[in-house]
Amino acid sequence: GGILGSLTRYIFSEVLVNQYLAVFVANIFGVFVAAAVYKNKKISEQQKLLWVTGFAGGLTTFSSLAVLSIETSFLGAALYMSTTYLFTFIVLIIVKKRISV
Repeated sequence: GGILGSLTRYIFSEVLVNQYLAVFVANIFGVFVAAAVYKNKKISEQQKLLWVTGFAGGLTTFSSLAVLSIETSFLGAALYMSTTYLFTFIVLIIVKKRISV
């Protein structure tokens, strides 16, 4: 799972030439995958480990978020991190309300 997640993040970074956007999309998509898999009661514990710990863990990256944030101004970093956290919460709320398997 981790290999697939890391490869997916690499693909995002190649397709979305802007590093900030690539990390943002990877993190938000990873949160969606983790939340959707965790919420699905039909998925076994082994499958959850594969998809949440492996795939979503390999896909998301807090360290890149931190590094990209310090490479810009304080205001830019605050805006980037705030936007990332805001979208994370929005995705979690949507998954919580919409996915009930």
